[in-house]
This record gives sequence, C-alpha cells and structure tokens, in this order.
Amino acid sequence: MGRVNLNDFDNYKSEGSASYFKLEDDGSKAEVRFMYNDIDDVTGTAVHTVDVEGAKWGRDVNCLRAYNEPLDECPLCKAGYNTKVKLFVPLYNVTEDEVQIWTRPKSYGSILSNLISRYTKKGNFVNNIFEIERNGKKGDKQTTYREYQVDCDDVELDDLPEAPDPIGTVVMDKSFEELEYYVKHKEFPSSDSKPIRRGRAEREDDGEDVDEEPRRRPSRRTPARNEDKF
Repeated sequence: MGRVNLNDFDNYKSEGSASYFKLEDDGSKAEVRFMYNDIDDVTGTAVHTVDVEGAKWGRDVNCLRAYNEPLDECPLCKAGYNTKVKLFVPLYNVTEDEVQIWTRPKSYGSILSNLISRYTKKGNFVNNIFEIERNGKKGDKQTTYREYQVDCDDVELDDLPEAPDPIGTVVMDKSFEELEYYVKHKEFPSSDSKPIRRGRAEREDDGEDVDEEPRRRPSRRTPARNEDKF
C-alpha cells in the first residue's frame, strides 16, 4: 500500500537515498519550489518505524495495508506496530540548486492545501518560489515554519530534475514475506542492503528532521513521469 490520499490522512492514527531539506536553527531561510502542479499531486506515505542495525533512530518501512483493510494485510499492523502517515515533500531548493525531500507530519497536508489553493490561480503550483523560514531553535519541539511567496514564473516540473520516490529510498520497500520475517526475527533477511545511516533526529510537531543522509543527485526528467494518484 504505502501511498495515502490527502483526504485519508486523518484515518491513520499516530500511535505510540535522497538529499534532505533542513533549516538548522531559528531564523534560517531558504528559497524553494514545491514540486507539485496541484493538490492531486500531494500524497502521504503510511509507514512503520522499526529498529534496524546501524540506524540509531530506526527506519521507516512501508505499511502494506490501507486504513480500512484487515490487519492481516500487513504483518507489522497485525503484530501491533504503530502506523503513522508522513509527507515526504519534494522540493527544488533554489538556494542550493538541487532537489531535496522535506519530511513533514500529516498535519502539514492542510498547510499545503491552503498554499496550493491560494497560489494556483493561474498556471501550476510549481511556478511559485517560496521562502521558508524556521521559527524555533534547534531541538525545540515547538518549532514552526512559515512560507512566503517571493516570485512566480513559468518554470514547470519538466524543467527540473526528477524527485526521487520516497518508497525504496527514504522509506524501505519490503514485501509481505520480508515483514513476516522481521516480526519473527526482529531483523530483515541478511541479503538486504545496508540501511541508510541516520544522524540525530529532532521531532518537531510530529515531524522529523534528519542531520545526516546520503545525498543522491537526481537525473533530469525524460519525460515527465506519471505519479500515483488516489
């Protein structure tokens, strides 16, 4: 399953390799483009966080069931692992000239919805350049972010590098059998590749900032790909 429509975010309860966008401290700013044309492009990802050797803060793995499907559809759900919906927002960082992923909680979906509604009167949402400013010192769990439109032009998604799919990079993509194996052994089969090394995480507003991740330069779009829509 993994992908979650924006309208279904609240049906998931928060119980219990790509370059990352990160503003380090209070007052930090960056100019970015959100890599969406419209609200239909916004999807969340239902994940479980599991302990993996070499990953200090654990790793996210895709959940295999929709919220209205039986627990048997996902071994981790059946075993009682908490499910959380996260947004892995693709950004083109104008300041750093690269595509990055910004990990946000499901509550950020309403902010995106409002921004897209307000700034997509003509053209596509990606035409807009926003300045994102951090309000809160490093480690402050009350940290918030503000988005200010600073420019609008005719740049389209096809003009930008392709954003990596979070499933299979940021989020581990595991089969039913692999998740069953994890439930029994608390590890994935040894044939798996090494997990991404994670640095210290700060959890803010149910989101997650990650200090260290391997960086992969995305390739150009040739042609524009079809995104999953729900």
